Amino acid sequence: MGKITEQSIRKFAQQNSLSQLHKNYHYTAKNRPDLKNHNGFYGNIIYFLKSSYKQSIGKSSSPPHFNFESTFIDELFKIESSKQIDNFIIQCHKYDAVTSKLDQSKVNDLWIEFGKVMNHSQRVLEDVEQQGIIRSFHNLYAHTHQNKDFLISSDQTAFRLYLMDKKPVNLQFYRTYLYNCEEHNGVYRIPKEVAKREFHKFNVWLDGFYKQNKIGFRLEDEEKRFYLYLLKETNDVCHAFASYFTGKIDIKWWGLDEDRSKSLKQSNAYLRALTN
Repeated sequence: MGKITEQSIRKFAQQNSLSQLHKNYHYTAKNRPDLKNHNGFYGNIIYFLKSSYKQSIGKSSSPPHFNFESTFIDELFKIESSKQIDNFIIQCHKYDAVTSKLDQSKVNDLWIEFGKVMNHSQRVLEDVEQQGIIRSFHNLYAHTHQNKDFLISSDQTAFRLYLMDKKPVNLQFYRTYLYNCEEHNGVYRIPKEVAKREFHKFNVWLDGFYKQNKIGFRLEDEEKRFYLYLLKETNDVCHAFASYFTGKIDIKWWGLDEDRSKSLKQSNAYLRALTN
């Protein structure tokens, strides 16, 4: 008989995939009309996950104070984040000459900042039931939700939004959506200005990262292309600059009077204006 511990719940979460949980949710929604709505579908998924977990360790019940659901979902976020870092490195394989020379912790830092910006997509969650959950979340926590203790965790809500979506993105996207969306004509969406702000913050941060982690004159052009690649990817999502970083990546964008320099000046000015 195994013990119910945080570690055993996390190990159990590692045996489940997000894509399979998504399939299970939609199978339940299609084949269990008695459950009626998303609350029933979600509750059913959690119920069977708990049952499966207890069977795996040979326990018939768990202490009422132990939050299986919160621990399980937290681990799903960690697993996904680790996979995204790996995928990020794969996507950057053209720039392996640069990324292979960076310390792994630096690559992790770079992914975290890059990932934050990339999750400010202008995609709108238009599903009525998803919008209903977002509305309830904002009604509970209003504009101070980032500083309050949650009755329902934001990660749990993001996980529900992921499961409900017919074409899910990633867990971080839904958490970002929850924290940053605002109501406009009855629909909660991430405002374009929020996405632009995040790009400007990343642009300035990336400049500091580049200066602190230069790897030598021999690979200077490769470094510049790599950082321009990151700027192009984030600008394509956030639409901060309509005339910068467009088309194929060009090393000339780095020039003193070119896109890199001009964008950095404007990003610094933008951020200064926010603090004044």
